[in-house]
Amino acid sequence: MLEQVQIFCKELEQIDADSYTVNPSVDTVLRIKLGLAKAEGIKVDFMILIPKRLEIDYGDIGVLYGNLLDNAIEACRKIPEKERFIRVENKYHAGKLLLVINNSKENRKNEHFKTTKKDLYSHGHGVASVRRVVEKYNGVIQFKDNGTTFEVSAMLYGIGTEEEGRSDIGE
Repeated sequence: MLEQVQIFCKELEQIDADSYTVNPSVDTVLRIKLGLAKAEGIKVDFMILIPKRLEIDYGDIGVLYGNLLDNAIEACRKIPEKERFIRVENKYHAGKLLLVINNSKENRKNEHFKTTKKDLYSHGHGVASVRRVVEKYNGVIQFKDNGTTFEVSAMLYGIGTEEEGRSDIGE
């Protein structure tokens, strides 16, 4: 438990001053995770076009974005700094939310997408948590190991907004 608090405090110290989206819940997670990524020498690219308010539980946003970005950051840590990158694409249209994260990684396949950390008791639960969130929103998720890059794509369906019909979607 103490280790988790220390990790969280380190993440808070790295919060990015940049804003990534008009959605405050998603932006909070991105500022924490992408701030940490930048502090570790990871090049970050993003294209995010989502509404200010999405009808998704804040905790589910944390699980979905947080776990997937944690995994991307962890993969980038294992390669030389000059090769590190994370790309985030996030779009919303007509009740569908698409999230695609692409990152660099070691050129070693992980067929079953299991944790590579030694402490299996404390780690390796993130993908299962993400799958539960995706299922909760009747979505689909795909993981693709491309050798030196990894891509995860999630599509959630039936996502409402408080601004249906308005055009204040922003980057």
